[in-house]
Order: sequence, then C-alpha cells, then structure tokens
Amino acid sequence: FFQLVRDMNFSRAARDRFSRLGKLIRADIGEKFAFSEKESRGAGRLEELLDFLIKKTRAALIGSPASRGENVSGKLPASLADLVSFLKLLLYHNSVLASYAVNRRLLADSVLFNLHLLSRKNAI
Repeated sequence: FFQLVRDMNFSRAARDRFSRLGKLIRADIGEKFAFSEKESRGAGRLEELLDFLIKKTRAALIGSPASRGENVSGKLPASLADLVSFLKLLLYHNSVLASYAVNRRLLADSVLFNLHLLSRKNAI
C-alpha cells in the first residue's frame, strides 16, 4: 500500500494491470488463451491473475442478493452456485501453484476456460 502512495509510476502500472485483467473477463476465448500463453511465462503473473480473480469472485459472491439471504427457496441460484464452484477452482489452483512444480500454461488455460464459461452466463 505504501509503495502505491510513494511511487506514482507503480500506482499507474498497477491500475493499468487491473484494468487489463478486468477486460479479460469479457474477452473472447481466443483472447483468453493468448493471454494465458503470454502471461503464464512471466514470474508472478499467473499468481497475480489468480489473486485478482479470487478477489473479483469473492466480491461477486458477497454482492449477490442470494448471499444476503434474499433467496427464500433454500437452493443456490445457478449463477451463485457457478461462482462458488469457480472460487473453489481458483483456490485449488492457487494452492497447487504454490505447492508443486506445475505446467503453468495448462493451469492458466484451465482457469481462463472456466472464466469464459462463467462470463458467458454473466455470473461475474
């Protein structure tokens, strides 16, 4: 946080990066896979993507009317269940990435393919 305050270039770069990651959510599948190929190679880039998506998915879950108890049927709406499943996938992949030597490109492809399916349902 203090680095953001002290270093305006870092702040600008961070905002640009988060803006690009936000646009990735609505990108088509080809753009997502191109992003996966490019970003999975950079040190810390995949971890940054996972962190961003975890935060974005948690925010979507917290902001959901059903998560605030406004759904009286007792069942999770499909979009909420999809968000929960996607968050589980992200947390699992984040754990695997931190614990094992993995094929970073395949892990990124898996995350972005699932993101594409979720974004087509307008759940995130």
